Amino acid sequence: MSIKGYPAQTKPIGDYLNNVDYDVKAEYVTVQNIGSDKRALDTVNRSAWDVSAGVPDTAEAGTAGRVVVATAHGARAGDILKWETGNNAGVECPVHLIPNANTIVLGNTPPEDIAPTDTFSILRHVTPRTDSDGNISIAGISDTAHDEDSAHISGQKGQFVLAVRNDANAATCDDGDYSMIQTDNNGYTKVTDNVAVGLLTTIDADTGNIDGKLPATIGQKANVASLAVSLSTEQEAMIDDIENTLTNIETDTGDISTDTGTIATDTTSIDGKLATLGQKASAGSTPVVLSTEQEAMIDGLEDELTLDSVDTPVFRDLSVDNINTGAYTTLTTLASAIKKINVTNNSGSNFMVAIGGSLKCYVSKGAADVTIPLRAVATNTVQFQAVGANATSGELIVNYIN
Repeated sequence: MSIKGYPAQTKPIGDYLNNVDYDVKAEYVTVQNIGSDKRALDTVNRSAWDVSAGVPDTAEAGTAGRVVVATAHGARAGDILKWETGNNAGVECPVHLIPNANTIVLGNTPPEDIAPTDTFSILRHVTPRTDSDGNISIAGISDTAHDEDSAHISGQKGQFVLAVRNDANAATCDDGDYSMIQTDNNGYTKVTDNVAVGLLTTIDADTGNIDGKLPATIGQKANVASLAVSLSTEQEAMIDDIENTLTNIETDTGDISTDTGTIATDTTSIDGKLATLGQKASAGSTPVVLSTEQEAMIDGLEDELTLDSVDTPVFRDLSVDNINTGAYTTLTTLASAIKKINVTNNSGSNFMVAIGGSLKCYVSKGAADVTIPLRAVATNTVQFQAVGANATSGELIVNYIN
């Protein structure tokens, strides 16, 4: 190709379709004077773009010498054919003439014969553009470069940025160097908060120190290995209330002459267990989890003190329905098991109380809202018998409690 961009330094003229040259027209470059003793060649700096857009065309039957047959090729005179496949792959030939839409005449004959099915791309000359200062303009670059702190404008373009997966978290640069963006195996950008990492390290060390100072058994449910601790003020207050209630029960049942030994033994046993429920130094105590045994004792005491009526209460007007001496009078056949009875006796008479004919306890005259531990199962009968004289006045109220 000539310096001025002509396909050849000499331009052939003739019957191109039959591959015959009749004449040659010389084309010369222009010589420019520079100063008194220097000369320079007048040239044009040009580039080429791919008209084929990456999809090469194909030579067809009838191609020979400088004539290429290709249906609807789209080439123009002055273009360049670059052979992509075949014996001439990589060779560029200038397009000299376009006789019709299906024929291309080359400016020179390729070094090897062209075979049908050989493919070629069409390149077209363009002159690079510059701005007013002579800087080369590259299409698209100005749309993707933005000034610092500039505002976003709808429709602006950007560059696709790739990142590097780094499973090992290994350093990829030295301090102060430009570096790549890193991702994990899912493509999420890796971000390290050094402040948060430092805080977590400190927290981990602190919790380790606390764990080392705490006894291994604190708060565990294995009573044998549990740590002796002080109960909290609230826990002590709850147990004190229970003890006071039990004391009232013992006072109310003081007149009962039967089975008092059993009752005394039971209450002593309960009182002995209460002494083991934690130490009494409560002012500076720390709330703790009770052992399984301690929880069971408190649950048992609460069950004993819970007044849940399970059978229909008995209201007996003794002036109408007397209770006599010499034989028991059945008040109720139990539908459910009971643990206690609650009695109000304003009759002025004393009574013996039996379960199924077996004497269990006494109820004294004038007793008001007295709760008596008395266990019986379903179908047992609850019976009363007057002591000393028949009960013919006043009222007797009995509640059955589980």
